[in-house]
Amino acid sequence: MSEMVIFGGNRLCGEVKVSGAKNAALPILFATILIPKDRVLLKNVPEIRDVQLSFSILRELGISVKKKQNLYEISTDLACFRPPSPSMVGEMRASTYLMGAMLGRFGRVELPMPGGCDFGTRPIDLHLLAFEKLGARCEREDDRITVSAERLRGSTIVFPIVSVGATVNAVLAAIAAEGETVIVNAARETHVSDLCRFLRACGAEISGIGTSVLRVCGGKKLHGCGYRIIDDVIEMATYLSAAFVTRGEIKVKGQFDPSMESIVQPLYEMGALIREEDDGVTLSAGGKRFGTEIRTAPSPGFPTDLHPLYTVLLCLTENGGSVEENIWQERFRYAVQLQKMGASLRRVGTKIYAAPSTLYGGNVVAVDLRAGAALIIAGLASCGKTVIHNTELIERGYESITDKLCALGADIEKRQ
Repeated sequence: MSEMVIFGGNRLCGEVKVSGAKNAALPILFATILIPKDRVLLKNVPEIRDVQLSFSILRELGISVKKKQNLYEISTDLACFRPPSPSMVGEMRASTYLMGAMLGRFGRVELPMPGGCDFGTRPIDLHLLAFEKLGARCEREDDRITVSAERLRGSTIVFPIVSVGATVNAVLAAIAAEGETVIVNAARETHVSDLCRFLRACGAEISGIGTSVLRVCGGKKLHGCGYRIIDDVIEMATYLSAAFVTRGEIKVKGQFDPSMESIVQPLYEMGALIREEDDGVTLSAGGKRFGTEIRTAPSPGFPTDLHPLYTVLLCLTENGGSVEENIWQERFRYAVQLQKMGASLRRVGTKIYAAPSTLYGGNVVAVDLRAGAALIIAGLASCGKTVIHNTELIERGYESITDKLCALGADIEKRQ
């Protein structure tokens, strides 16, 4: 089990470049299964644990993955059907994307229930609804899911609630279905749009990208392409948060897209001085720090991934604030760890209230990826030494986070 040791109190200054988006890279990697021949060249692939695990799963299916300088070459012409390893699928929630991709390529998929961060109930009912609408048979037995179809046909899929995972799987399966598929109440997150743009670069016909209604004209033969994965806005917000809590001034270099508006707005409200530029975002901590109220919501709303991090920010404002969680019911497990560091937090239903707090170093445990990132932010703002255990979870989603923070002036060390 790895750990990080942080001595807080250093003001962060300088420039940091964000990596490719984890949430975009994973569905795109699994989408390559749908390409029968030719090769895909991917740039800006983040060097993180979940990506390496995805490569291992692809290789199990006979897919070639090679790194050449700053890009990855993926060839799927020798891909064959076989159930993926339960141990690898069990580590990562995004392995659900194998269902849509393998169903489209092989007409069948057998998958153990996927793992990943534990945020309470994470049903896959909407994924299976999409497959059944396209003509597939879905069976669940114990902890295994089997989906099969001799022939997929386009249909209209209406999701009762917005689901990123179900939207991704519906798009992947619809690529192989005959005729047009209309996906209503589709997720609008930027990583869903990036997947659709990648598939379009491979020859797919998809319209409505970035809206709540996607139209996929299936049955088109896909080909290889060269593609650059979008920059990670969650990573961008993480470094902005680090600068805010340390009263620093940094420039985070990366592509600024419309989804950033929901991320920077609370920072404005808390007193940060922010300048949006063509090649990134600059934040100065400013003077007084004010509380605010935040609600997580599907895009274009505030992303649930940043809920734990911004709770730390609210603890350091003059009048506190609250975060209302509307996506994952058990996102709040991080709160106990922050309370060990002096955070004054109170949960009422789906809301967590943060009162002005003085944070101190301590021994804490990363219970999931973004909870771990929140502990790093808290450690940077704390008095004394913080030891964060189980930091391999953080490495699932952040490339070289220790090195990047040290380059900004943080006193942080990674230990195995």
